[in-house]
Amino acid sequence: TIPAVYKDEEYKVCCKPETCVKHPVPAVYETRTRKVCCKPETCVKHPVPAVWETRTRKVCCKPETCVKHPVPAVFKDEEYKVCVCPEKCVKHPVPAVYETRTRKVCCSPKASAQSPSRPSTRMCPTRFA
Repeated sequence: TIPAVYKDEEYKVCCKPETCVKHPVPAVYETRTRKVCCKPETCVKHPVPAVWETRTRKVCCKPETCVKHPVPAVFKDEEYKVCVCPEKCVKHPVPAVYETRTRKVCCSPKASAQSPSRPSTRMCPTRFA
């Protein structure tokens, strides 16, 4: 087995994504003055004018809002191993092993009498070296 080959590569890894932070913006109030009738005009034998007084109150002219300010993502350098060449199995041929063995062969005299040009080469089943 040939082991895998690795090399070191370095690149930026996002460890904190970009977010938005909400900052509340308070409502804006103005002071407005107006006249309010506290007692209406009445008529008696001679007219009595109405009585007016000045009252002050706060009026909301712009409601409270929320402004989003983007916070950029945070990156840091991390080092890790990248597989360049995966592990693989290589087949190596194993050569055959030969050995020389000697055997005894029975030659039947009857078979050689039948055909003198071709002797019998039957093996004796019980006689192996």
